[in-house]
Amino acid sequence: MLLREIERYYVDTRYELFTSTRSVDNIRLYEKLGYKIFDEKKITDELVFVYMEKMPVKIIEKRGRGYVGICFWKADRENYSWWRL
Repeated sequence: MLLREIERYYVDTRYELFTSTRSVDNIRLYEKLGYKIFDEKKITDELVFVYMEKMPVKIIEKRGRGYVGICFWKADRENYSWWRL
């Protein structure tokens, strides 16, 4: 899939795309790939664009008190998890 190849080539990058609200299947596909809607823009009464983004997954190592943790920063900007190794 072209979109995955782009993401694989440009690592640690914020991705943004837009599509029409009529493209329900495309929106569903993009959501499955980790994209979230962050804006809408009404073009005409019949045409509305949905803007979607995917934030990079950052892996951050944290050391302290005898353990190493890894933080996975997920696409919704606010959700992250620390995992102990």
